[in-house]
Amino acid sequence: MTKIPDWTSFLRTWSDERSAVCEDCHGWLGREPATQDEIAAAEMRLGLRLPPSYRRFLEASNGWRWAGEFVTELCSTESVGLLRDMTDFLFEMLDEFEQEDLAEEDDPDDEAVHRAGRWGRAVQVSLEGDLTWFLLDPEDVNAEGEWAAYSYASWRGEGPQRYESFADLMYANFQEFHRMRKPENATTRHLDAQVEQARADLLAGRLDEAVAALKDAKEFGRAQAGVYLFQVRVLQGDTYMLPPVRKLLPKSDAFRERGVLPVLAMLAEQNRHGHEQTDEILDGYRRRIADGTLRPLEGEAAARARELAVRGDPEEAWRVLATQALPAWRPASHNHVVPVELLADPFLGPLVTPERARRILRTPRPGTPVALATAARSDDGIAWLLESTSWGRPPFLVTFARSMDAGELVLRIGADPDAPMPPSVAASRAVMRLADGQQWGSLRAGACGNGWSFAIENTTDRLGDPTGNPIPGVTLWRESSTAPLHFAYVDAQERTLCALTATPQDLERGGAQPDLLDAALNESEAFAPDASTRGLRMLKAVERHFGLTLPREAVERHRLPVFRTPRPPRPEPFGPALILDFRRPEGP
Repeated sequence: MTKIPDWTSFLRTWSDERSAVCEDCHGWLGREPATQDEIAAAEMRLGLRLPPSYRRFLEASNGWRWAGEFVTELCSTESVGLLRDMTDFLFEMLDEFEQEDLAEEDDPDDEAVHRAGRWGRAVQVSLEGDLTWFLLDPEDVNAEGEWAAYSYASWRGEGPQRYESFADLMYANFQEFHRMRKPENATTRHLDAQVEQARADLLAGRLDEAVAALKDAKEFGRAQAGVYLFQVRVLQGDTYMLPPVRKLLPKSDAFRERGVLPVLAMLAEQNRHGHEQTDEILDGYRRRIADGTLRPLEGEAAARARELAVRGDPEEAWRVLATQALPAWRPASHNHVVPVELLADPFLGPLVTPERARRILRTPRPGTPVALATAARSDDGIAWLLESTSWGRPPFLVTFARSMDAGELVLRIGADPDAPMPPSVAASRAVMRLADGQQWGSLRAGACGNGWSFAIENTTDRLGDPTGNPIPGVTLWRESSTAPLHFAYVDAQERTLCALTATPQDLERGGAQPDLLDAALNESEAFAPDASTRGLRMLKAVERHFGLTLPREAVERHRLPVFRTPRPPRPEPFGPALILDFRRPEGP
């Protein structure tokens, strides 16, 4: 759908609004409409049939003054021409850039070659401006017959900006006029009503309609649109160049303290770096995020969901959050339309995946439960532990216990189950070291189905601690990416019943019952001579025999709390240990 259905009305509005606020122009900014003969003559001279929106513009005004803030004159049918003829130095510069880029490609395809020639065929539709030009590409045509349009300003330090059509280019410059001149008129009153309707749409779960309207209003410089877009974007994980909502809201607005400041503190805490400037207000929130005490989402259901998350059951925590806590949410003020403060909760925030964020936004609120995914808990198995991450295959130590819950397992390993570190904070503070130099390890723990709990540790040091006792259950470990894969099964009397080691030469067995897994090992062909997949086949046999699975997303994307564990002293030739980081990029 075109953004300018009626060019005459659009241009009249623009002319009147600019004349009302600018001293450099008065009266009608346009010209007399072009006749069909004049348009036909221009097309014959160019050897091209002009695109629909540019033709309709000419039919409304054969030229234009002040197209935005930096182009002072648009061409008429008599002056429009090819870029290479009208502004040869600009053509030569842009074309040189294109050819240099093309030369850097090893084997450019036809599309790249065609794109590199666009400035040689470009039509220039602007006549005068502040080192700014408007151009059309007659060979970049969409389904409506519109040519791609470009705005290039040499002083911006960036390449030409592309638009889908001449109409889109003109509409963007009308928005620019509003952003820079800030008039108050019928257009802005219409936009403010549009923003309020978008607010109602957001609360009703009509996300797409609301976002489209808010983006349009924001480009016109309507600050309130930025307040609402901030909430939508942050909840979905889009934090690049956010609107300055902290400055837009008055200090008296309850949403500022309940939602905006905690979220900004969370973002700052997750993006820690050296030489940070002191921010007394945010620093207070950051301390509470780091120690896990911030509770921006209130209520009994939220507390229950938080408890489940701390205990390492993110799926059940999300179920309680979605069906009980979020329906009980209420906005703090008129400006508050999304439960964005949820992200600042140290333990509940990591539960919000991009897909869950979209479901929250598409759910009417307050009062409506967020729909849960129809699929049951995924059975990820454990073989994925051997898959490479972006930096290789890290070492790991995984313990599965059936006779105790995750809290008991954490305590048995030597950590304090009542002192968890929030997942996102632990990920941003990779080095675990006390002021006295004592080294700490870390582990993540949780429930994994079939009655098992699990703990993943960031080092295998515990296995070398002579004071430690084996933990009943299944233990899997590998000390480095090239080291053998080990398995041990310990019974309730702390006896090792079965032990396996996958080496390049063989599958070694040990323990009181070394043949305990033989049936599963044979089914997985773990005794086959192919050494390259022996460890993987051994893991599949262990997985099958014990019914083990690890929640891959919860581990890789930091949905689980982290517990610190003391480690026996040992030499550190490569520096302090880092938290095991199974992270992979967030998907759509």
